[in-house]
Amino acid sequence: MKTIPPEKFEEWLVNKQLTPRTVDNYMYYYFKFAKDHPLLDQESAVKFYSHKANRNSIGKTFLVNYRKFLMQNHKELKISIDELGDLVEMDLTSFKVGKKTHLVYPISHEDIPLLEKYLATERLKIQLWLTYSCGLRLGETLKVRFRSFNWDEWGKDMTKMGECRVLGKGGKPGIALVPGPIMNRISHFFQSSEFQPLTQNSLLFLKHTISDEEINVKNQARTWQMHLNQAGIKSGITKLDEHGKVIRETSVHPHRLRHCVKEGTEILTINGWKKRKELKVGELCPTLNLINDKIEFKPIKEIYVYNFRGNLFEIKNKYLHSQITPEHNCILKVGKERQKTINKRKKRWTELGNWELKTIKELLDEKNKRYVKYRISGISKGELSIGRARAGIIGWILTDGNKYQRCIIICQSLTANRDKCKIIENLLIKGKVKYSKKVYTQKKDSGFSKGICKNIVFRILGDSKDWIWEWINLNRTPKYKLLLLKGEELKAIYENMMLGDGSLGRELSTQNKKTIDFFRAMCCLLNYRTLLCTKKQNGKEYFRTYVTKRNDCQIRKEHIKKVDYVGKVWCPNIENNTWIARYNEKIFLTGNSYGHYLLNVKKLNLREVQELLRHTSITSTQIYTYIDKEKLKEKLGK
Repeated sequence: MKTIPPEKFEEWLVNKQLTPRTVDNYMYYYFKFAKDHPLLDQESAVKFYSHKANRNSIGKTFLVNYRKFLMQNHKELKISIDELGDLVEMDLTSFKVGKKTHLVYPISHEDIPLLEKYLATERLKIQLWLTYSCGLRLGETLKVRFRSFNWDEWGKDMTKMGECRVLGKGGKPGIALVPGPIMNRISHFFQSSEFQPLTQNSLLFLKHTISDEEINVKNQARTWQMHLNQAGIKSGITKLDEHGKVIRETSVHPHRLRHCVKEGTEILTINGWKKRKELKVGELCPTLNLINDKIEFKPIKEIYVYNFRGNLFEIKNKYLHSQITPEHNCILKVGKERQKTINKRKKRWTELGNWELKTIKELLDEKNKRYVKYRISGISKGELSIGRARAGIIGWILTDGNKYQRCIIICQSLTANRDKCKIIENLLIKGKVKYSKKVYTQKKDSGFSKGICKNIVFRILGDSKDWIWEWINLNRTPKYKLLLLKGEELKAIYENMMLGDGSLGRELSTQNKKTIDFFRAMCCLLNYRTLLCTKKQNGKEYFRTYVTKRNDCQIRKEHIKKVDYVGKVWCPNIENNTWIARYNEKIFLTGNSYGHYLLNVKKLNLREVQELLRHTSITSTQIYTYIDKEKLKEKLGK
């Protein structure tokens, strides 16, 4: 890795719209790192973070951002494949700074009026409702002024949503949509004697008009939390133990959310399929961007775990099995038109529109639906590249390859599969891999191919095999970082695995469960649907997966039922609010859940809640929201 120009990194940080202070902090740690370490890898990161002066949240986030910068700009910076592989394999989750997971009990919308009853002033009550309804952080709430609201526009129709301009983390601007009744309540409060005189700069939640820089968020946070704690105890929402101390899990946080797949559901990461307890914050996971309809790789920001008692929705058919809470979002297409007859014979469904995030409860309540599709897979954008030829070689090694002494060998029957032998040799040539080949003659007296049989063995020699171990393990199982390859290279792996152990291009058979798990995960990134079957024969277990070149499955009303459940539910917080799940060997795309009230009372889907609550940065949420603001306000204002 060549020396990284500091101005390139600084420019990248500025383009992320970070504040000048944050950029200065990261550049300070950059120069400290670059002084002793010429390149970034796991070893240099550990050494850097082991120093007490660097062992803090800024030091860790510097490493996270620097790694991301290098990976995104690896071509321009001329980072080699080996160095890029080291960056991909880095694990920064062991650098402990903050919390890993939460275990809390959710606050329902019905509890908010109880809290309001025990807040002393109208200012505190409005702060509760505005924070809860709009998902504002405390720093955003404290900076709300009279001029922040669109009073003139809202005044034309006070039944619709109003807008509040807020400044999020790093001073990033954004819009919070405020329900009409709360806008009306804020309007009356501004006209009260609390604001004499009322100016454009009057702060809603502070008595004195000061600049944003003078607002002490920490002091105000203590005061706000004190009022919430008292209201929580008086209302009975916050529970006390036998010593009169607050039970931490029941303490009041208005913006607590419910997340919601059953324990036992797995998530796909670049380190393989993982259950909730095996997950780490920061792990990269494939996630569907609903704007461009592409699979992207994003880190897990947080892992939410909750106790749950009640009914789960179980969706179960041939290709899908999921148990989710009522407010959990699924990726669905709903058709409401009749089928159209084509060429007087066959009936075809017209285009069903865009994929939407809907809860199952919303789906069941929707009228005039005739056809429902559930999203199973997508197309990966990919970030890394080794070339189609080398990707094809990986596919052959995973099926017909082996490790023999110091070589990697690929065996194939020259008698039965001459065309396949030519394909393997062409891949070795195009991939610029040194190899030798030798033909062995064998006489068979039984079986389907009696007589003289010829087998060819390709040996990958010397240093030409070193790159292979970056992508597969010594036991010939694949490393899941292969999923980071570009789409056409994943397709090359798929095609050549099918040539090796496949049948008719529709099914793959193997005794290796790890290989079949990877293959199915890869199919999910190639827009394919898979079905796993197993059988035992002669004391051995065989795995067969059937592949259909479709990215969805149909669900009917009989596929959905309610089941009683008492236990933990969980969900990761990922940027696009979608992730790839597996439950009982069924693989599917699924969404996150945000806002019990907004989903179950206002009947919003997750995209609209993302616009309203802005759980990621404000700029990001506006990018990832793909409905226009007027349509959103019209729906919320109903």
